[in-house]
Amino acid sequence: MKIISTRLRGVLYAAVFLSFVISVFDSCKKHDSPPPAGQTALGSLQGVDGFCLPGTAHGTFYAGASSSRDTNYVDISVYVTRAGSYKILSDTVHGVVFSGSGTFTSTGVQTARLKGSGNFSLVGSANFTIGFDGTVCGFSIDVKPLPLADNTWYGTFGGHKYQGTAYAVVTFFGGDNAFDLVGTSTGSPDTTLSFRVRMPQRPDFFGVTLGTYFSSNPGAHFTLAAKGVPVLTAQGAGPAVITFQFTNAFWYPNGSDMYDGIFNGKCKDVNGNLVEVKNGAFRAGE
Repeated sequence: MKIISTRLRGVLYAAVFLSFVISVFDSCKKHDSPPPAGQTALGSLQGVDGFCLPGTAHGTFYAGASSSRDTNYVDISVYVTRAGSYKILSDTVHGVVFSGSGTFTSTGVQTARLKGSGNFSLVGSANFTIGFDGTVCGFSIDVKPLPLADNTWYGTFGGHKYQGTAYAVVTFFGGDNAFDLVGTSTGSPDTTLSFRVRMPQRPDFFGVTLGTYFSSNPGAHFTLAAKGVPVLTAQGAGPAVITFQFTNAFWYPNGSDMYDGIFNGKCKDVNGNLVEVKNGAFRAGE
């Protein structure tokens, strides 16, 4: 019988023990594999500490533009306790809803990707709520004004897109500031649309205070005309109300000022029918 040295015997024991440990560890690992057909994922949007797991927004979201571009999405973290299929849906905020679906093949913290649908109607922070397996959390989107060239605007009136020039009228009208938007459209019954907005003047008689205004507010006047004939109105209380949001103001070295804004809502035609106004944006100054 061949005698094995003490050192060699120790090496062999160590190798056997290491092989056993690796085997046990491998048997305990989570393997990505398809869950049983029809099985729904279970878990939580919260960690073991009870706080919501993080969500990260990717891309740039603009008011008045589609939120469903490939570069725009939100990744949320989900603590999965049972693998399976999932569908996560947010509430609707300022005209946009986020949703995502798929299959979690592993337990533990996983990532679900949500895509937006719709156009944001307002600039600023949009706070969404989502739910999964009885837990509720949320995420925020920073909505920016869509970049425009100076003294230009665009908007959709009654399903027809208009775009054109925009400028601020220097002369005050009864203590108001006036902004004139004049644009054209192809294939519309009214090829030219003029849009005059009169906003309450600031107490210091200089410019317009940034913020959200409504055509039903005292001192705010919205006059629209097609082919030079007033046919659309949005004044006073009622369903024909336009929301007009001044989002940014800046001044050039030459002393001229410029305002960014967006607008959405409804107005009435000459027959009293409601006309939808949506995805409107402008940059106007003097």
